[in-house]
Amino acid sequence: MVRNILLGSLIFIIILVIATGLFIYVQINKMEPDYTGQIYLKGLTGKTYIVRDSNGVIHIEGETTADVIFASGYVTAQERLWQMDMMRRISKGQLSEVFGDTTVAADRLFQTLGLDSITMELYSKISEESRQWLIHYSSGINAYMDEIRDEFPLEFILMDFTPEKWTPQDCLLQNRLMAWLLNFNWKADFFYWQLAKKLPQAKFSEILPRSFDYPEIISPGPLKKGNPGISEITRQLYNFLGINSFGAGSNSWVIAPGRSENGKALLANDPHLQMQFPSVWIELHLSSPDLEVAGFSFPGSPGIIIGRNKDISWGLTSGMIDDCDYFIEAIDTVNLYYVNGKDRRPLAVKDRVIRVKDKADINFRTYYTDKGPIFNGVLGISTEKTPISLRWTGWEFSDELRCFIELARSKNWSDFEKALQSYGVPAQNFIFADSEGNIGYRLAGKIPVRSYEDGVLPRNGSDIDMNWSSWVPFRKMPSLLNPSSGYIVTANNKIDESFSYYLSEYWEPPYRSLRIHELIRAAGKISSDDMRRFQLDNRDLLAEEIIPVVISELFRIPDLTDDEEKVVLMWKNWDYTMDEESIPAAIYEVFKFYLIRNIFLDEMGEDLFQQFTDLPNFYFRIFAGLFDQEESLWYDDMRTVQQENRSDIIRISFRDALSFMENSMSHEMEDWRWGKIHQLTFRHVLGQIPLTDIVLNRGPFPAGGNGTTVNVGSYIYDKTFRMIVGPSMRFITDWSQPDGYFSILAGGNSGNFLSDFYDNQISDWREGRLKRIIMKEITDSELKMELLPFPEN
Repeated sequence: MVRNILLGSLIFIIILVIATGLFIYVQINKMEPDYTGQIYLKGLTGKTYIVRDSNGVIHIEGETTADVIFASGYVTAQERLWQMDMMRRISKGQLSEVFGDTTVAADRLFQTLGLDSITMELYSKISEESRQWLIHYSSGINAYMDEIRDEFPLEFILMDFTPEKWTPQDCLLQNRLMAWLLNFNWKADFFYWQLAKKLPQAKFSEILPRSFDYPEIISPGPLKKGNPGISEITRQLYNFLGINSFGAGSNSWVIAPGRSENGKALLANDPHLQMQFPSVWIELHLSSPDLEVAGFSFPGSPGIIIGRNKDISWGLTSGMIDDCDYFIEAIDTVNLYYVNGKDRRPLAVKDRVIRVKDKADINFRTYYTDKGPIFNGVLGISTEKTPISLRWTGWEFSDELRCFIELARSKNWSDFEKALQSYGVPAQNFIFADSEGNIGYRLAGKIPVRSYEDGVLPRNGSDIDMNWSSWVPFRKMPSLLNPSSGYIVTANNKIDESFSYYLSEYWEPPYRSLRIHELIRAAGKISSDDMRRFQLDNRDLLAEEIIPVVISELFRIPDLTDDEEKVVLMWKNWDYTMDEESIPAAIYEVFKFYLIRNIFLDEMGEDLFQQFTDLPNFYFRIFAGLFDQEESLWYDDMRTVQQENRSDIIRISFRDALSFMENSMSHEMEDWRWGKIHQLTFRHVLGQIPLTDIVLNRGPFPAGGNGTTVNVGSYIYDKTFRMIVGPSMRFITDWSQPDGYFSILAGGNSGNFLSDFYDNQISDWREGRLKRIIMKEITDSELKMELLPFPEN
């Protein structure tokens, strides 16, 4: 009897295991992407082909441009629906509906920004052609969602929700979101405002971006308890979404035919963005009788952002323009007005709701002046004492999609310039090369003309003379065409000293730009392979500035240990390259970590220091400028009785670094390799859930570079040294090969973890190899889909 019961139980368990396995197998098979076959879709007018090459790059060919844009929406949803929905949720402040109370601060920020309201207005004003592209693209996305019905990707199943249909306005949301994420001035200005009242003027002035008579300002007051502020928003956006601005920048340069090996123009671009899964970019080739363009697009919005057509190629880097300012306001939240000169103007009000998964809703009220929202709730400071508004260029009208549509059709420099006139936010450096051998550069975007000197510290919002008076005219913005040098470099460095308008004080350190200049000048005639080699360069010119000073100071120490002397001699023979196998690079980077900490932390305090080191590589520029001075008020450690100088800070930081290396890595110096602590993991948003990290994340991988090398490898300023920002893709056009370009993605073209193209480009990206993209019909691929109009009957 017992035996029969046990046997029956065993059979039941076996059947249950088999059934469960079959269920999982069926569900996984449903998730596996299908890249072949015929599909009938409503919204198409003619036959359209989607072909994937051996690297997963998507080639779309159709009888009309409308069908091609429709198909690009369809295929982007097929590969990136989860990513698109997450970006939409960020934009609308709806993350907490999915992630619970861990993202409330981020939701408060984006609901206060009101991006959804802006995009409704933009949609009513953009060109008719832009509007039609948005409609076709959104229709393609929704056609894919209709086709899969309830069989959504794994992420939606894990988080237990169904995405809403896509709208044309959602595409505009994606563009405005990227504009905000590439803007760190709102953080930098707030940091300086807090610091101005914390420090004596003499000490504060030493680390201002430049020297000027800053206005008398009102103290921001104490942070409100229970309101997390900027540091928490930054943490939430990174921890839960992989989004940050810790080192966002880019490299780009163009080479004229006279400097190139083959007598044709060359162009290179590698945007530095967060290392995440899926990739920031999706790579597409779009072909119709009146459209032939290929390159990189943001999932969720149509058009090629960086790429080439038959006649021109273009790339871009952040202009680092100061595009937002704070204003101290006088408001009355009871009678709902704010003061503007001698007038009282109506204070706009909007009641907001953050819906939190498994928790009560959070209700809050936002106020708006003519400049923008009252930002106290985001910043975590009381509105009662110091109401502060934010003005940002992203709340103004512009039609970026029109710019990229016209770039796709441009045939020459004149067309290129005309296209850029529609571009607004965020301001970008655009580089240009064409089939005729012309090279060029132009800054494009909305740049405010201020009635005051600069936009670093808050101004009096009640003073009618303290505002933005107009915009810098496009014709007056910096530009270059065919310079006598035979090349142009942009790497987020300072733009044109002679420019008559205030642009910014938040440039990145000049070291990447200077190094690219060095490489180009030393190379002689340059090939496309040289361009690739330049993108991989790990020499750090900041280290080249710092280390000789450090060596000189350390040799003055009478009691150097044998190991300490060994490190100094190692540095003396170092070539300043941040290669992953380098021992001196690892010691230098840890030493620099402690040097920055020991100079700034005692004066700033933990929270301000965290805000300081969250600014994208900008803090390196402040540090380098300060360290160049033998005497500074900042060298003294406020926590000790004696007065420290630069020599003391160097000695203390040097020994802190060696202690860290011994305790955290090994007692054997041979093990102190840069790539052992500087590692990169391609993280998926849901890769933090136990077990899903194995499925969705890739890495960790040892990584070279740092925040100031051409081959960028920026890391969070903490003792993990985790790389979080790097070349999100690499792109090179060589006009001796007019039918394509060279590229590599940091990851893959698909966001589906079951796809062969989810992570297939990681190895080549890490090794510095590029793939060749051909802008021709792909005839030898088995991965071909035929999209057909849905029969009327």
